[in-house]
Amino acid sequence: MSELLTPRRREALRLDLEDQQKMLIEEVYRLSQGLIHGAVAPPVGFGEGLLESGSPKLSEGRLVAERREGLEGLDGKVRRLREISLALARIGRADFGHCECCGEVIPFRDLARDATRRSCRGGCGRA
Repeated sequence: MSELLTPRRREALRLDLEDQQKMLIEEVYRLSQGLIHGAVAPPVGFGEGLLESGSPKLSEGRLVAERREGLEGLDGKVRRLREISLALARIGRADFGHCECCGEVIPFRDLARDATRRSCRGGCGRA
């Protein structure tokens, strides 16, 4: 009985997802502004013909690495934001909290850890 997704628990999950969504939107905006305004170096290969010497300076290499890390961080946050948005779209449906593969109920404790979860750990083979 403790594993049921009650209306109160569903609402708590929805509120948590909305909070995560707001924080991620702010982070994505902040990261994208830093990338746009040059807080991080341009991507690898950007403006290669503009460098006077054949090899970039050490500081330029570090900036390129920082830019790559920034892009990867932004990409991961955008992916997570998409997962959260999809979960918020599904949360009102009757099948929310059921495995999309086998249809079994996903335990509430697992949904509480990650409300974007779409499958169980059961016989369907997907975690």
